Amino acid sequence: TCNREAAAVAALAKKSDIAVIGIPGRDASRAYAEFIERHALGDLPQIEDVDGSLWNHFGIFSQPAWILFDRNGNVNRGRGPLPEELIKPTS
Repeated sequence: TCNREAAAVAALAKKSDIAVIGIPGRDASRAYAEFIERHALGDLPQIEDVDGSLWNHFGIFSQPAWILFDRNGNVNRGRGPLPEELIKPTS
């Protein structure tokens, strides 16, 4: 799923009103670096979750998962693909 959504995540990150931060975890650092390079995500900030503490804090126990924070601090969590309304192109 992450490989399928990489292009959509990169496009989402280019929207001026949305900040995207990757939190890779539960794999080898080399695998993260290869994924980021393969999908040209080097411009996105990444926080490697080496010990799983961020994933645990946000209740992420499997991939794919996403967390959205709005400007008021509200949190929306989900599992599976990103919501379609976020990744569909705007005209």
